[in-house]
Amino acid sequence: MGEESNCQACATRLADLGRRADARYGVCPRCGSVQLLDIPDEESLSALYKDSYHSDGHYHESADEHRATRARVCQQVFSLVVQGRNANEEGLVVELGAGWGNLGRLFLDQKIPYKGIEPNTVMVQAARELGLDVAQGSVSDLTGLDTGGAPVQSIVSMAVFEHLAEPERELLRMANRLSSGGRIVLQCPTAGIPRVLGPVFKLGGRDRELPGFFGSLAPPWHVFLPSPQGLRILAERCALRVTQVVPSLSGRASDARRFLQGGNELVARVGHAAFGESWPLSMAHVFVLEQLG
Repeated sequence: MGEESNCQACATRLADLGRRADARYGVCPRCGSVQLLDIPDEESLSALYKDSYHSDGHYHESADEHRATRARVCQQVFSLVVQGRNANEEGLVVELGAGWGNLGRLFLDQKIPYKGIEPNTVMVQAARELGLDVAQGSVSDLTGLDTGGAPVQSIVSMAVFEHLAEPERELLRMANRLSSGGRIVLQCPTAGIPRVLGPVFKLGGRDRELPGFFGSLAPPWHVFLPSPQGLRILAERCALRVTQVVPSLSGRASDARRFLQGGNELVARVGHAAFGESWPLSMAHVFVLEQLG
């Protein structure tokens, strides 16, 4: 394991979790986060996102498919953003990874000022056809994003944070772009289930390939799966605090997987209600972060 084998959240040396496709994931023995042991360079990742992310098979290949399976999650994230907005301000919502535009449509329908950033060329065009103001670029372009002078009151992302090769740097970039009193809402797959179930596949000394755990382990796309503890550590270093952690609603596949998804969502909700964010059997969480002070 190379120099990139320390946890992105707490810098602890990672333990080998196992193999997925031609990559290996590690798990942090301190905070429980999971990440790729060898992180692809940003130039390679940028090229992949720009040209092939929409057709690789990892993500929904059309706006309609995304809407059919992820509408509930979009509504959950939208509601958490709106709950924290100051109705007396005209602050902007900036979405990182606007995708096909289905979350952005909810802000557009409510006439909430919105601007998106999306790296994939095809998705940018699809979102613009919905009437959304979406710039082509990556999270790193947030610093120079032209907001027309409007303050950035909310930064939101769905299924983006797990893709970041340098999550602390990008979270700090988000924190620095917020106006005073602003909030960040992040929805992403988290480390609990891979961390708990992954070791089962190494029993008996065998190096069996890890399953994807509903797409959580997906190299090279998914670089870093935080645990709630890991995200709190990252947030504090970026002068942020995590004020809310809720299990994410699950998508709804069109085949038999929808029943597994529904079952996992129920387990996540019941476990979270009983044990809080330490409950590991949640596929994904939504985190609300606010500025310190």
